[in-house]
Amino acid sequence: MAKLEIFLLGTPQIYVDGVEVTAFNTRKDRALLAYLAVTGTLHSRETLAGLLWSELPEASARRNLRHTLSHLQKVIGPPWLTVARGVALTKEHPWSVDVQTLRTTVESLISGQSVATSGNDPETIERLNRVLDLYRGEFLQGFYLQHAEHFEEWVLAQREASRLLALQGLEALVERCLLQGAYGVGLTATRRLLQLEPWSEPAHCLQMQLLAQSGRRADALAQYERCRQVLAAELRIEPLPTTTALYHQIQTGHYTWLGARRPAAVVVASSPEPQLGREAGAIRPVTPNNLLTPLAEFIGRQTELDFIQQRLGTSDCRLLTIVGPGGMGKTSLAHAAAQAILHTQSTTFPNGIYFVALAGLDLDKHQAAGGWLVTTIAKCIGCELTAGLSPQVQLQHYLRQRRLLLILDNFEHVLAATATVLALLTQAPALTVLITSRTRLNVRGETVLTLAKLSLPSPTTLVTQPQGWPTSEAVAMFVQRAQFLDPNFTLNATNLEAVLSICRLVDGLPLGIELATSMLPMLSCAELAQKLRQSLDFLEADMHDLPVEQRTLRAVFERSWGLLALPEQTLLAKVAIFPATFHWAAAQVIAEATLPVLTRLIDQSLVTTTPDGRYTLHPSVHAFALEKLAQTPVQGEALRRRYAHFYLDFLAQKEWDLKGAASAVVTAQIYLELDHLRLAWRLAINDWLPTALLPSLHLFFFIFELQGLLAEGVEWAESSLQHCVARREAPGQADAPQLDLLIGSLQIYVGWFSGRLGRMPQAYAAFEASFTHLSSAANPFAIVLCLALWAGILRGSDIQQAKVLLSEAVRQVGAIDDGWLNNLVYLLLGETNQLLGNYREAMAQYTQAYVVAQQTNLPWSLANSQHLLGRLHI
Repeated sequence: MAKLEIFLLGTPQIYVDGVEVTAFNTRKDRALLAYLAVTGTLHSRETLAGLLWSELPEASARRNLRHTLSHLQKVIGPPWLTVARGVALTKEHPWSVDVQTLRTTVESLISGQSVATSGNDPETIERLNRVLDLYRGEFLQGFYLQHAEHFEEWVLAQREASRLLALQGLEALVERCLLQGAYGVGLTATRRLLQLEPWSEPAHCLQMQLLAQSGRRADALAQYERCRQVLAAELRIEPLPTTTALYHQIQTGHYTWLGARRPAAVVVASSPEPQLGREAGAIRPVTPNNLLTPLAEFIGRQTELDFIQQRLGTSDCRLLTIVGPGGMGKTSLAHAAAQAILHTQSTTFPNGIYFVALAGLDLDKHQAAGGWLVTTIAKCIGCELTAGLSPQVQLQHYLRQRRLLLILDNFEHVLAATATVLALLTQAPALTVLITSRTRLNVRGETVLTLAKLSLPSPTTLVTQPQGWPTSEAVAMFVQRAQFLDPNFTLNATNLEAVLSICRLVDGLPLGIELATSMLPMLSCAELAQKLRQSLDFLEADMHDLPVEQRTLRAVFERSWGLLALPEQTLLAKVAIFPATFHWAAAQVIAEATLPVLTRLIDQSLVTTTPDGRYTLHPSVHAFALEKLAQTPVQGEALRRRYAHFYLDFLAQKEWDLKGAASAVVTAQIYLELDHLRLAWRLAINDWLPTALLPSLHLFFFIFELQGLLAEGVEWAESSLQHCVARREAPGQADAPQLDLLIGSLQIYVGWFSGRLGRMPQAYAAFEASFTHLSSAANPFAIVLCLALWAGILRGSDIQQAKVLLSEAVRQVGAIDDGWLNNLVYLLLGETNQLLGNYREAMAQYTQAYVVAQQTNLPWSLANSQHLLGRLHI
């Protein structure tokens, strides 16, 4: 019987009976086959059409899917592809996919099995070694689909998951090799481990032990030195004490290891339990935390609080998600649970309990969510990130030996970062994560707590038991909040029915109660209930076009808006322009905010503060305020201009710091404002603000390069280019010089990102067009940058032409007072000459690059120049 073999780790390859299949019509064929093979389940046509053609209308997407399925059946044959009401790979005919083989083997060998007692025979080692050979590279390496965001998001998650499986499998293989004395296989595996993660300290320890066990003591000691150098260069840290102790044991000849015992240096040790003093009244150690102490006592939810504390106190629950709609009190519950754990179970998390606020991320740009999440977590827990290495890798290393609780609040804003959270959990075995979200993560190992509304009393209960209202969580919360505003407020026969009505009208939602009680200074309970009842008439019509969470809260928002003074209404509408959390300085300049007015909005629970001193709007409030802003288009136009200038000017002012000694700090600052920068750029393009665009252009696209967001970078460049070209072609255009410069500069990045993505024809065409436009724009910096990046892409196909371009760039760059560009040009020309075998010329150019970096104080350029010089010497 014929067999279908699908290889997706590395460059994708498909075989039928050992013969490679190459007759694919489009990339969508391969993408569809890969998705069906990895998921291994039946999918509806709607799901697949939305996955691969999300940018098209549904009818067009389904038509394309029919064509793709028809062609795929012809390519691999109908035996394997089931196409009916759903689409799947049939289980009746043999087929395999390397991703699933790798996952099944690795998980079966490492999940819950003792290294000392199972899976240590030579056959197991040989089998695991063969399976790990399947990992030829990252998942779908070099494969990209344009305008298929959902598919690209899935690919990114699969890449990270398969990489982690390979790392775990390699570690398991090495440990078994140590037990069996298969040192040659083990050394090969550790070399692969260190290729994937050069900074992995456990991998260096395994390599040292393998070398020592095989009698290569000098090599084991040299391996420690390499480990120390890598950690210093990449992470700026020293090896762990256990690693250093292993080094000294090998150095002094006292290194012994019994095969039945796991090497101590390899064990990922938990942080020691805090020790209490023996004498009476000893001071209990303080668990590090950034938790806020609320002024208001948390009301109700005792069952949920007990459940969270119990689950997080066990070792088998490391991911717990509190799920519920907006306004349900998920954040308050998480705060209360964290405070309870801090005071009653602090030894469970001796290294800290940290709250990370995630509300406000621009959902339209979810591809940046993983990097944004890592940066935000690192800032909250005090992990200092440095440039030059993946922030996620640095955070994983920081968390690896810490017993810590992370609370990720409003995670629905960064669902695309689920793979990032899973990576942290798998790489840091003592980490526990508590999440609040409107949507569960839907991953294995996740404990889900679904939050219902606050309990409401039945009318009959209160008639028969008038003092029974405290058993209702909604009423108890209402009374508490009302007493904050009026200490003499009590629940009595006069206001009881009105309070019950208000609690029911807001459907027991904590946010609704919070907003409703904020109106009490101006309205009595009866008046408030009457007004809310009038505004809720549309609910009786059962309008299904409104989300459930807005059917009550929208009325509360309208009532809140109507009771605001004009300056407060104006400011609330203006701050709605911010898509994410914003700083006070931005609110002052862009929204013309004053502290008294902003404080009143905070008091009304319409604006909230974040733990790091920034401001934000609840998503429902934000949507409501945006509607109000749209009603004043003249005010909105001026607001957009201020917004665009503020953030793009902020970016332009960071150029030297970003490229210089303060790069790490400034990069973190910029990432915090990334969603604002995206919106500012879009506004500046749409409203044509060249004085904001031109100074910030190169820095804006440099951010995408730093983040590795190549696909997003080319999309931004192409869409911006379309706007500018359309404007340039319009009759009577008075901004031709600025437009030519902008068009030429944008084409640089269309070319660069296209080339980095392997789209060479588009890259070459873009660079040629860029050079043509820039030649008439008379901007030396842009021309030299075009030549340099063009050559950088061209080197892989025409190295001689690349040298010609770089030689011209060198000729022109001397007249430009920009150390970063000078350094870049000389480094690229040096690398090109080195590839051509012109080592003397390469040495001269590397030396010149080093001198430029030294003179202009560019640490990272200096380090790169030193590295290339050293490599050439070797």
